[in-house]
Amino acid sequence: MNHPLQSEAGAFRLVQITIGASIAAAVVATAGGGPADVVAVTLVTAAVLTRLLLLPRAKYAPPALHQAPPARPPNARHRIVVVATTDDISPLANDIRKRTSEHDSDVVLVCPALNSRLAHWVSDVDNAEQAARQRVADGMRALVQAGVDAVGVVGDPNPLQAIEDALWIYGADKLVLATHADDELHWLERNVVERARAHYLIPIEHLVAGQEPAPLAPEPSEPELQLVPGFVAEASVLAASPALVGGPDAMRPMS
Repeated sequence: MNHPLQSEAGAFRLVQITIGASIAAAVVATAGGGPADVVAVTLVTAAVLTRLLLLPRAKYAPPALHQAPPARPPNARHRIVVVATTDDISPLANDIRKRTSEHDSDVVLVCPALNSRLAHWVSDVDNAEQAARQRVADGMRALVQAGVDAVGVVGDPNPLQAIEDALWIYGADKLVLATHADDELHWLERNVVERARAHYLIPIEHLVAGQEPAPLAPEPSEPELQLVPGFVAEASVLAASPALVGGPDAMRPMS
């Protein structure tokens, strides 16, 4: 994790915090405050200015509504990105395998480095990243045992930013979100499914740990030819036409 004082801008903000806290202390002392008052005001002012000026803010900026992910190469293998905020993806491994069997898909497993509120506030992500790496390792083991061709990575602490990064870096034909149940949601994964569906023009499925997944939607089928009485002969002629049976080569004049 980069330290905020490693840049010139960070050092300048530290000077601003020091000056601001000194001014606040001088004002309290001039007003007749005791040493305890001066110390308290100095600490509070320094803490507020540190949060406003020095500590990094959340990386995520909501994308435009209904944003299409980058187009994939025409001959690329079908890919499913699984963003898992649940603690253990093992119970969902077979459900993911069923989804990959539709198109012989490969899988990118992304585990966001979910953090506590306090650690997130002070930008302490080390423990969260270590826990996410363990979830990736456990999830990869379960997917491989289920017969899924997959790779795994640690994602941004913000699940929506993790989705954004995965779509741009790896590309996807389908997005699967694996979350906790509603009564066990981590504070960073609340409303993530609804917000992702509002942001991205891509098929999104939601799997919940400990719950039976919804049945897979059937693949769209070609509409059946409806023949109107009295036109059966004409329809048979069209069906037997070389232009329809033989494809583009049938349209070439015979030599």
